[in-house]
Amino acid sequence: MSKKDEEMLFINGCPEIPFLQVNRKAIKEIGIIPSLLIAVYFESRSKQGTKSFICTHASVCKALNITEYTVRRAKKRLLELGIISIELKGAPCKEVITFGGDV
Repeated sequence: MSKKDEEMLFINGCPEIPFLQVNRKAIKEIGIIPSLLIAVYFESRSKQGTKSFICTHASVCKALNITEYTVRRAKKRLLELGIISIELKGAPCKEVITFGGDV
C-alpha cells in the first residue's frame, strides 16, 4: 500500500469501526496501518470481553478495506515491537491475540 493510499485511509476513516481512536504518536512511531490494526484489535477485545481474543484476517480486511498481505505485514510489525503476542490454539488453528505490557 502506498503512502498516499495510507493517508487516504486515515483521512476517510473506517466506517466499520464506530469509535476509532488512533493515537497520533503511535502513527509516527509504528505507522498508520499498524495503528489502525491496534484499533481493530481493541474493538474485537471489547466485544469479546476478555484479555485474549480471536480476530481473523478476514474481519480485519473487511473493517479496514485492505489486503490480507497488508494485515500480515502490520501484524508482523506489532509482533516485532512486542505490542501483541500470538498463540495458536485449537483445530483448526486459531490465532489468540494478547496485548503485551500494560495495554
